[in-house]
Amino acid sequence: MDYTHSAVRWLLGATAHPGGEALTRHLLGRLRLPTGSLVADVACGDGATLDLFARAGLLAVGVDVEPRAVAKAGRLAAAVLGDAHHLPLASGVYDAVVCECAVSTFADPAQALAEMVRVLRPGGQLAMTDVVLRRDLAPAEVTAAVDRLTSARTMPDYAALVTAAGLRVVRTEDRSVDALALTRRLARRLTAVGARGTAATARACARAVESGALSYALLVAEKPAARLR
Repeated sequence: MDYTHSAVRWLLGATAHPGGEALTRHLLGRLRLPTGSLVADVACGDGATLDLFARAGLLAVGVDVEPRAVAKAGRLAAAVLGDAHHLPLASGVYDAVVCECAVSTFADPAQALAEMVRVLRPGGQLAMTDVVLRRDLAPAEVTAAVDRLTSARTMPDYAALVTAAGLRVVRTEDRSVDALALTRRLARRLTAVGARGTAATARACARAVESGALSYALLVAEKPAARLR
């Protein structure tokens, strides 16, 4: 999906993920980064989060695999073309890495997380948000719709991936309220343009959020500090 396309932006909003800028601001508050901190935004899209970070006094660098997204993001902050599985970034220098609603879309999430850990300095932080799916509870229609876009996992599965990459999980937060707002908005807007079948799927996803089968979550983890010799 081209997240820079005007129709997609109209459907999903400026930041193209549940919670929008408000959730990104909340995420930033959890990191408590001092002014001048170096932050990488992996899968930065067209740079909405990079712009927010720059306005907060951070030194932000974005990475995205889509050339058009990088071109747009580069108007707001430093942005480079690259694959999350092989980040074109220096090792061990970033104070934080942020990845919003993207780990579940990567072909190899474990490899992508290993790369994020590589570029973090000792004591640096990873903050990610993503779709959470309880396949044992979700209706087949919802599972099929989610699987067309992501390989969503349960929260414990995400935490296990992050831990296996060498980080310590310090916080997780359920953000179902953000997922519910987005699925309801999608249903309304799709109905308005006559896309009844897709709107019905969006309403089914909203019901799945209400039942706890589908949700959204925030996870913050920390890279162990270097040991003193």
